[in-house]
Amino acid sequence: MPRLEVLPFADEHLEDASTLLAARHARHREAEPLLPSRYEATEPAREELTAVWNAEGVSGAIAFSNGKAVGYLIGAPRSAEEWGENVWVELAGHAVENAEDIRDLYAVAAAPWFDHGNRRHYVLVPGHDSALIDAWFRLGFGHQQGHGIRESRCGRKFESPRASRSASRARKTSTSSSRSTLRCRSTRACHPSSRRGRFSRSRRSRRSGARRWWEMKRNC
Repeated sequence: MPRLEVLPFADEHLEDASTLLAARHARHREAEPLLPSRYEATEPAREELTAVWNAEGVSGAIAFSNGKAVGYLIGAPRSAEEWGENVWVELAGHAVENAEDIRDLYAVAAAPWFDHGNRRHYVLVPGHDSALIDAWFRLGFGHQQGHGIRESRCGRKFESPRASRSASRARKTSTSSSRSTLRCRSTRACHPSSRRGRFSRSRRSRRSGARRWWEMKRNC
């Protein structure tokens, strides 16, 4: 088996990584055909990847086998007030040809994250890829959330109340319709200042979601 060479991720790797991301999305759409098809092309995939790579504090790794890029992993911190000292691997933040390679990539990418005190790690993983999810589990991660997608029975189109957010955020949402969120089991404790806020937002979102459902039902 060819030896895997893992290097720190840099700007020069965006093209190779975009090809890997587009291929991953194509495999995802075979299981979830309702996902948007445009991200199977390299250029839209590169736009998503570039947005992740331009985040503040981002770093990561890329793997080569016989001179060919076979996987990458990049992550950046979110708000410490809500998530503690953290790093998030976003939807476009990783892709591999072989699920097992994510373990070697994480070993290299996570070293500086720990060195900077960011010990809570989260990753968004396509929900259809059981081999990839298993590889993350064996790195000490656990399942935190699940997200789904289904076709609407109503012929009308409804805009999200959050449609005013940035276009890049909207693109991320559209590609994330079927995924799992994994959290490292070694950092189970919730951040004290965020527990109450997350609960209240979740409760409000359920109520507003119920109102929108009834409005949709009346209009259909």
